[in-house]
Amino acid sequence: MSELSLGDPTPEPVLTVQGMDVHRGEAHILHDVGFEVAPNRVTALLGRNGVGKTTTLLALLGLLPSTGRVDFDGVPLGDLPTHQRVQRGIAYVPEDREVFAQLSVEENLRLALHWPGAAERLPMVLEIFPELDKRSAQKAGSLSGGQQQMLALGRALLHPAKLLLIDEPTKGLAPIIITEVIAALRAATADATVLLVEQNLRVAEELATDAIVLDEGQVAWRGSMAELQSDDDRKRSLLGVGRARRDAP
Repeated sequence: MSELSLGDPTPEPVLTVQGMDVHRGEAHILHDVGFEVAPNRVTALLGRNGVGKTTTLLALLGLLPSTGRVDFDGVPLGDLPTHQRVQRGIAYVPEDREVFAQLSVEENLRLALHWPGAAERLPMVLEIFPELDKRSAQKAGSLSGGQQQMLALGRALLHPAKLLLIDEPTKGLAPIIITEVIAALRAATADATVLLVEQNLRVAEELATDAIVLDEGQVAWRGSMAELQSDDDRKRSLLGVGRARRDAP
């Protein structure tokens, strides 16, 4: 991952969120949420179940209505529909992977080749995920959970994304598969700008440089992942984990 020298100016954030509120039916899920995502870094969006992490991603994509202001790449998104946000450079990997089960691995990847430059990025994707190359003719629905996650990530990486939203990439995976997915994610997100929702703190600690913690629909804390990682009291109060669970898969 790229590092800034001490003399470099602080880069402008790729994403700035101010005063975001989101309702889902009668429920008021997000309350005045605000944060920034720095370029060429992985920012982890953390919190207990039900605090609004996935809701935040869906609102950023325009899949849920929200109030407040979202600036992406220096331009307000306003009320832009989802497809226009994607065209501007936001890619999304949902937590349920959403591969096309009856299509082969190769056919799933081909669906993303209409994006400009996608064909040129395909060799890079297959280098990061060699298992996809080996299983190109296999039906996506017959892949393991970890392999399906790699396919979903690979398809997203074919998009010329300025910001990659990844939701719970290790959810439901066995510990040994999580290790493989972490390695693939590390390669896939090198020098990329990523907002990562992850319930497994070990995964977030492995991948992220920055962290945002939600609690009861609000930003309860934000800072460096290293600072959060070293603060057991904060992790225990906001995430329900402490030193005894730090290295647990």
